Amino acid sequence: MAKKRRTANVQRQRASAEALNRRIDQGSGSALPDWRLLLIGGVIVVGVLILALVLVFGGGPAANLGVQQADDGRTHVADGTDCRNDPAQCGTNPYSSVPAVSGPHWGTPAAWGVYSSPLAESQAIHNLEHGGIVILYRGDSSGATPDGQAKLRALYEAFPNSPVCNVPKGELAPVMARFDQMSSPFQAIVWGRVLPLETQDDAKIIAFYEQWAERTNPEKQCAPVSSPAVSTAPSELPSTAPSTAPSAAPSQSSAPSAAPSAAPSASAAPSPS
Repeated sequence: MAKKRRTANVQRQRASAEALNRRIDQGSGSALPDWRLLLIGGVIVVGVLILALVLVFGGGPAANLGVQQADDGRTHVADGTDCRNDPAQCGTNPYSSVPAVSGPHWGTPAAWGVYSSPLAESQAIHNLEHGGIVILYRGDSSGATPDGQAKLRALYEAFPNSPVCNVPKGELAPVMARFDQMSSPFQAIVWGRVLPLETQDDAKIIAFYEQWAERTNPEKQCAPVSSPAVSTAPSELPSTAPSTAPSAAPSQSSAPSAAPSAAPSASAAPSPS
């Protein structure tokens, strides 16, 4: 009898141990997928947070737009002078880039606005000296078409205040004019820097303006500020030599559409901005 009871007890203990082992095995098997799901969920959450930070903060500093050019000085010459063809007043080879972004220039800047014909290169430099931007289009580009002119005027109307002094458009920038001698269909220029463009890229033009305007020019219009860091030395843009005679103007009036009514010419400069 006692032996039977011992046998029954042993069997019960063995059954209990087996049941416990089965529960442990089942519990271990069901916990493993839960941890995996938590790990995957955590990775997804971290990835979403990183993406949000990149979208909000831009993922780092913006690249320097445009190509830095050599400083050709800032000598004033008589209004009406064509420095490309007047070594007596401007010296031999006064400009190291086409279009010029520094160097000898007229004493009177051009009126801000949109021009349907060429503007004197030696005059526009004075606008750059004040911290403004000049946006140029070639005569064989879309900028010279009626639609292109309308697009330029729309950009002018939407142009932001200046990035440092907060000066409204029409008082500091921009000038938009035809210039046939440059190597790309469009170029945006500030003092000492050129942004070549294949098309009228409004977003890039405004970004270039906000990054460099009023920062590189020698005649500050308000409190001085530091320029963005530049890691490259001045370089040259590929260009064609400018012709000695001015290009033929389109049939429209040469007066800027969004500026004072007096139009600049080679013989009589417009009133200062």
